Amino acid sequence: MLTAYSTDAQKNNREVLSTIDVFPYQHSAETDKALTVMDTWKKRDWKTAIKLLDDDSLKVKTTDAINAYVDRAALDPTKRNPLVTLLKKYSSSVKTEYARIFIQSQLKLLTDSSAVHLANASLPALPQDKTVAASASNPVQQLLALEDEMDKAANLLQKRDILWKASRIPGFSSFVFVSKSLKDPEVSSRAAVIVTRLALADEHLQGPVVRQALEEALPLIDGEDSAILASRLQEHLLKMPYDYGFVSLFNGTDLTGWKALLGNPVTRAKMSAAALKAAEDSANEKAKGDWIAKDELLIFTGHGNNLATTKKYGDIEMYVDWKITAKGDAGIYLRGTPQVQIWDTSRRDVGAQVGSGGLYNNQKYESKPLTVADNKVGEWNRFHIIMKGDTVTVYLNGVLVTDHVPLENYWDRSLPLFQSEQIELQAHGTQVAYRNIYVRELNGDTIL
Repeated sequence: MLTAYSTDAQKNNREVLSTIDVFPYQHSAETDKALTVMDTWKKRDWKTAIKLLDDDSLKVKTTDAINAYVDRAALDPTKRNPLVTLLKKYSSSVKTEYARIFIQSQLKLLTDSSAVHLANASLPALPQDKTVAASASNPVQQLLALEDEMDKAANLLQKRDILWKASRIPGFSSFVFVSKSLKDPEVSSRAAVIVTRLALADEHLQGPVVRQALEEALPLIDGEDSAILASRLQEHLLKMPYDYGFVSLFNGTDLTGWKALLGNPVTRAKMSAAALKAAEDSANEKAKGDWIAKDELLIFTGHGNNLATTKKYGDIEMYVDWKITAKGDAGIYLRGTPQVQIWDTSRRDVGAQVGSGGLYNNQKYESKPLTVADNKVGEWNRFHIIMKGDTVTVYLNGVLVTDHVPLENYWDRSLPLFQSEQIELQAHGTQVAYRNIYVRELNGDTIL
């Protein structure tokens, strides 16, 4: 607990305690006032506040107060740089591991650095993690690394740090990643603010997936953000169309929206509706257990045939994550046609050294990817696939590997590609896992 102070020190302590007393924040007016007071704090005030992080009875209030101020100061260089100096200067005064970890996390937020070298030698630098190497490559790799880190996050500060990093990456994938934390009580409010800001900054973030997340986020926005941000989100939701945009093809719990493969587009087209329905029911029965939903992953067990969407799709934009095992072989069928290739690049005997993402069965047009962009076997990869007309563009882990290449009709090369057909996940005898499967249908007016 706090020790005895001189009269001036006691007065200073009371003033600091009075300022942070409104935290954890409930009313934006009170927190705005407190943060304004913190703008006027002198060095001794910050030293006092930082020491309070060691006090078990006061560390929650102090943590929330400093974190709220850091969030605001991070956007203002005139505040950010002096605050970094103060946090480094007084880091030597803390004694608990909690306080040390917290100060490091705040310095990371302020400096956008993977490791902060503090003046206090007793305060070790943060360990190198996958996001450090990823930051030198591209945002997609950063997000894949952040998903791995979130699965391993052991405390609130780590989760907050991961979400902050994701908040600096615009786009649909970061929106989806952060929205998963809306269900985590520890960080749901922070996730709500981030998904709201991502959506307000990008008018192309639309569709059922986005709407559902934003409607879930709205009641979670509180404190200093509620007055302005919540009202802006309400206006945004009123203007957002209910149709178009991304939908999820996998709900994380079962195979709703999917069916077992039956024949191919040519053979299915020759069947009557009744015969097709009976044959598909039989195929679904035989395929039970070949594909399973486990731990929010869609997994092929290594036995059986392709898994197909119950709906047919034409022009689309698609995101899908995949992970294979050693010697793995799989793929994504577009319009029922093979395929955007997935395989273990070590399999040089079958030509896999060219990498994944090519249109493997093409004969007239290019079948190989432009470059190798695969992550190691056992790590997650992300496809971003765009198909308009018969041409396909594929980004693998943020790298362009197929650039507007026509997909040929494998089933009858004398015919043009089908205008619409089912999407399929290929079964090729090896285990493979999928997650984050999203698609939006494109029309002539769609902006990519």
